[in-house]
Amino acid sequence: MMRHLHLPQSLLLALAVLVSSIAPMSAQQQAVAAPTVAPAALALPTPGSSVFQRTAPAGAAKLPLPERTTPREETMRLPIRKLIALDSPLMLRNASSIYTIFVPVSARLKFKSCTLNLDFTNSIALLTERSVLRVVVNDVIVAQYRLDRNRPFNSVEMGIPLELLKTGFNRLQFIVAQHYTNQCEDPGAPELFTEINPDTSYLSAVAEWRDVPQRLSYLRWWVDEKLWNPYQFNVCFPGSSQMTDLQLAWGGIVTQGVALALNYQPFRVMTANALRAGMDNIVIGTMTELSGYLTATEIGSVNGSFLAIKALPGDPTHCMIIISGRDEREVSQTALAFGLVNYPLPDSQYAIVDQLTLPQEPAYIRNAPLQMPGIYSFRQLGYKQQTIRGWNAGGYSVPIYMPGDISKDDGANAELRLHFTYGAAFRDDSVFNVFVNGQFQKAIRLRDPNGSMHSDHRLYLPMISFQPGRNVVELTPVMVPLVTGKCQMIQEENLVFTLYDDSLFVFPRALRKCRLPSLGLFSQTAFPYSGSPDGAETALFVAGRDMETVTAAWTLLGKMSQISGALLHRLEVGFKPPGRNIRKNLLVVGARDQIPEDIVARAPVSPLQVGKMRYLVSVSPKPERLATSPIEEFVEKIRGTPSEKAEPEPPKTAEMTMAADMIEDTVAVQFESPTAVGYPITIVTAGSATNLLSGMNALQDRSVWDNLAGDLAVWNSQPDSLAVAKVGPDFIYKSTSVVTRVGTNMQQSPWLFAPILIILILLIALGVRTVLRRRGEKLGAEDNESDA
Repeated sequence: MMRHLHLPQSLLLALAVLVSSIAPMSAQQQAVAAPTVAPAALALPTPGSSVFQRTAPAGAAKLPLPERTTPREETMRLPIRKLIALDSPLMLRNASSIYTIFVPVSARLKFKSCTLNLDFTNSIALLTERSVLRVVVNDVIVAQYRLDRNRPFNSVEMGIPLELLKTGFNRLQFIVAQHYTNQCEDPGAPELFTEINPDTSYLSAVAEWRDVPQRLSYLRWWVDEKLWNPYQFNVCFPGSSQMTDLQLAWGGIVTQGVALALNYQPFRVMTANALRAGMDNIVIGTMTELSGYLTATEIGSVNGSFLAIKALPGDPTHCMIIISGRDEREVSQTALAFGLVNYPLPDSQYAIVDQLTLPQEPAYIRNAPLQMPGIYSFRQLGYKQQTIRGWNAGGYSVPIYMPGDISKDDGANAELRLHFTYGAAFRDDSVFNVFVNGQFQKAIRLRDPNGSMHSDHRLYLPMISFQPGRNVVELTPVMVPLVTGKCQMIQEENLVFTLYDDSLFVFPRALRKCRLPSLGLFSQTAFPYSGSPDGAETALFVAGRDMETVTAAWTLLGKMSQISGALLHRLEVGFKPPGRNIRKNLLVVGARDQIPEDIVARAPVSPLQVGKMRYLVSVSPKPERLATSPIEEFVEKIRGTPSEKAEPEPPKTAEMTMAADMIEDTVAVQFESPTAVGYPITIVTAGSATNLLSGMNALQDRSVWDNLAGDLAVWNSQPDSLAVAKVGPDFIYKSTSVVTRVGTNMQQSPWLFAPILIILILLIALGVRTVLRRRGEKLGAEDNESDA
């Protein structure tokens, strides 16, 4: 008779758990062979057995997951200033004028209401019965207001029909018809104006968060630049008690990927060893470390670099992005893939990145600077061919990205070869104006009354009109009808102008020499830290392991990637200062007391010395060059390039000691490295790690970032708190050898070539004289021998 073995219920449960944990692992090991994976191009620490320090062993029970703490419904406010240029007024001039802005609407939000609060001021010379302001959304009029001369100051609120708003960018237009008389009116009279205040005008909306689709194809749907508030996310390393260099690098790459997806919009990054409620979470770690966040099926499917998307537990309106792999190398590859992807991913919950091959040369994701010399068509630069019709109907805009080290002393010219055509019956004062970064450069007269086409019209723009980073070349036709006069009908249907996209820019070989320190250059281009777009020439030293310092460093990296348009995935990053002989551009982020003294040894202002500051007392200018002499002209012809202008006189400073502290301020200072001649160090610090993170978040605001200048900047989270100064000496980037520095000094002072040239001529003459004398003596001796 067969006997049955009776086991305790608790033992049976333990065996079941053991079997269920072994089965997926064995299935993974037997069913799928490890693929051959190309190594990811990451400058990461070498993984080892002691890389991670944990409070719990790998594969431990699931960590506690957050419950939703934020409501699904949210009230948002978007100032009009954030939708236009930083210092641009919103002015509507002339008898008829249009101003267009684009209002973002995120797919993550379902709008329940939307209103526009508008503050505007109109001229007191307008005819009230004939002057009207229209507000138009996506070509539909939503409101009209009379421009009352007796009530010039207006504050109105209007509702925007939700059916007019679509996901993406919506066209919001302010259109005015303005008149000061009933007949014989000058349409360009200066009293025809209406100004909208962009700082007090704003959009307000009540919106509900939508549930997140758990598919990778929606990746750019979650990380969305069209959110009205800064995008918030948490970088989670489950179970880690102390962040390592490897985790620091992973978080930096992921943050840059998020920042690039947001274009130029601000963001807020946090980090923890557990999930955070009320925001998206990016969970990073090996498959074993993330076992608490993956199902048995998902763990069995991991046979390479693993990228997945899930709803945040307890909160379907926020997501949990999983970046994982079987080992640390595969996790590195997944993090790099996440940072580089700028196209829709597969329509599935997870994907295996089995291979990642990068180009041989470092590449930009966007905003790649031009290579010079070179010829570029407008089409290559993003211009789309179009025709302009009518009077004062705007112009053409072509963006150009210049290298960060072009010299302002370059005397060369860039050539424009334009292909355009214009209509007939233009008045003789019609012109085609060319601007670079808002500065007038050239004008072309449109003088042919029968109209004309130009297929290769050439004009020249000085290279000094271009700045490092983004430049905008504006080409604006000013077309005036032939028949104009008092009380005459003005016919403008003939006013047409077409600029073709096969027009060309011809750039010469530019003078490449960068003067540092320059926080202004850093804010424009992230140069020199973006000189190599993959960050291979950059090192980042994070002075503290606390959450605030780490996320402050990540925030700076994210902002730099937005400006440069590149993923700095090969930069050297760590919690220890780099070696003294390192020849790299160094970034230092940390609280004041955490930064080693030897790093700030050559800083013009040391944040380590509380209350001891230097202030500017005088700047003595000197001539850019001496009066041109025939010798200098001859030397310049020999050299083939014009000599550079003189360097600015170094500022004079005085030291002042006072009983003061940094309090809430954040300080950025840039200077030449004491150990790597010709390379910069940029330090961003504050009195505490909390103030450092607050200041770094404030740095993302355009009013702070775009106004950085000099080599010293101080700011805090308050508006208009930025103060900048130039207190230290200049140096030439990568000018390391004695020969290079002597050459630089020669170019700063071209008149030095004259005495050098004279000395060389004298030495040559002395040498020739010596040779001739010896030859004469030798011939004389031979003659004496022959006579004898």
